[in-house]
Amino acid sequence: MEKILCFKKGWSEMRNIFCMMAALLFAVGCTSSRPGPYVIPPPRNAPPKPLVLPPASLQLTQASGKATNGMVRPQSMPSARLSTPATVQTQLQTVAAKPAATPATIKPSAPLAMPVEIKSTRAASVYLIKPGDQVVVSLRGIPQEQQIEDQVDEIGKINLPFINEVTAAGKSSSELERVIRQAYIDQQIYKNIMVNVILPSQSYYVRGEVRQPGRFPLASGVTLVQALAAAGGYTEFANAKKIQLLRGNKAEYYDARSFEQHPEKDVAIEAGDVIVVHRSVF
Repeated sequence: MEKILCFKKGWSEMRNIFCMMAALLFAVGCTSSRPGPYVIPPPRNAPPKPLVLPPASLQLTQASGKATNGMVRPQSMPSARLSTPATVQTQLQTVAAKPAATPATIKPSAPLAMPVEIKSTRAASVYLIKPGDQVVVSLRGIPQEQQIEDQVDEIGKINLPFINEVTAAGKSSSELERVIRQAYIDQQIYKNIMVNVILPSQSYYVRGEVRQPGRFPLASGVTLVQALAAAGGYTEFANAKKIQLLRGNKAEYYDARSFEQHPEKDVAIEAGDVIVVHRSVF
């Protein structure tokens, strides 16, 4: 009997514990699955809502963490303007109304300057023989060397042995030398000959204490120092610091040693000049 009473008492306690656990579980389940506000579903046959475009003035501006019309725009996204169809059509009409760009006109460049022929000053100053000039022709390298002095006649010719007349007018001294030499060879008078033509009117003279005094043909640009070198240079008795230059009725003295050290100060020689190198006293 006692066992039966104890069993009933224990069963009653277990039933109470089970009821309390069931009540607790029900309370927790109701709290976690509480429904939200009730949304009325649209009718089944209702037409779809039209798509509403944003207004033309809507712009996406650069903002960091700020919302534009409810949307958060990243910082790296470039700003843009959304255009409505009407705005796009207006822009197309504006582009179509603009005239096509006129191609740029290329102006012709200035014509290139033609090269100017520069004549040599040395060539322009070469003296050409003319009627009335005195000519000295030296024939060398032949059995009997000769020196002929003649005057260019009115028709521009001179007379030479064996070949008679030769045209000299209009030629330089070097050109006349080649003409005379070729005439002797072509006429088989000499197989080889050396010809030297000197124009006394275009010559200068060096005398005094030089190794080869005499008359020398004047070339373009000859200076006092060069003229002395053409005469073989000084002798051991020459006074190089006192060189006399006779030009017409004038006489000038120059220090040739200083000209050797400063060539820019050297004196130019002219036709008919006479250079005199005096003997040194000591």
